[in-house]
Amino acid sequence: MDAVIRESLRLYPPAWNLARTALEDVRFGDGGGATRANS
Repeated sequence: MDAVIRESLRLYPPAWNLARTALEDVRFGDGGGATRANS
């Protein structure tokens, strides 16, 4: 029975849509492509 529950949670996780929000601006590589937080 434990295997059935684990497989169900693997296929259908309870938190499938976690909202992720950037807290600050980020620069990639040489700084040529800056990305603003929450844009």
